[in-house]
Amino acid sequence: MPCGVTPSNWPLIVLRVLPLTISLALLPSTAKGEEKHKVIKITGTVVDAYRKPVDTGSIHVSFASDKVGDEHVDIEKGIFTIQKTLPDKVDYPLMVKMTFHVTIGKEKLPPRTIEHLSAQRKQDLHVVVYTDEQLAKANAGQLFAESQQLENAVFTWVHATEAFREKYRDHYSAKLLDSRRRIISKSIPFAIEARGMNKDYGMYLAGRLKDEGEIATRLAKLLPR
Repeated sequence: MPCGVTPSNWPLIVLRVLPLTISLALLPSTAKGEEKHKVIKITGTVVDAYRKPVDTGSIHVSFASDKVGDEHVDIEKGIFTIQKTLPDKVDYPLMVKMTFHVTIGKEKLPPRTIEHLSAQRKQDLHVVVYTDEQLAKANAGQLFAESQQLENAVFTWVHATEAFREKYRDHYSAKLLDSRRRIISKSIPFAIEARGMNKDYGMYLAGRLKDEGEIATRLAKLLPR
């Protein structure tokens, strides 16, 4: 028998300890193997080249996991918040892909894709989009990035579900993306002369973007009218 405990006071000690034991038993379990639902959170802003928040827009969010469904998130006054609670016992997906569909004034912009984002860390993004006018005097990096976005748009469209196509069709029309192709192509001579674009690379890019060139043919063949 423990020191200080006699047969006469043992029942009293048991009565005092018993409520504490019951209270602890009723607390939520923290046993190993039980965990809270995982949450993916990404916030950010969307502005044009003049740092003006976009008027309206939305984001299609997909996750590299067949256990996590896609999300549609609105952009309000240039601000967005993505918060996705994962199903029970589902681990974080490998990455997150975000496709922005934005309108500035009356001008619908081609989609802008950002991918390979971490799902495990909270992130705050600053996304810049360009109108046709703003691209007219773009630098080499901007023109290259915008030409890549044309390729991304084609890839996204041809692999999209019918629900995706129905919702975002206006941002994937051949007319819209071909207009962007022509703007990039016309901006290349200025970029070579005044914005630091390597001439040889500029001529290569111009060749891919020219009328009836590789990219123009792909846009006309694979995108909706």
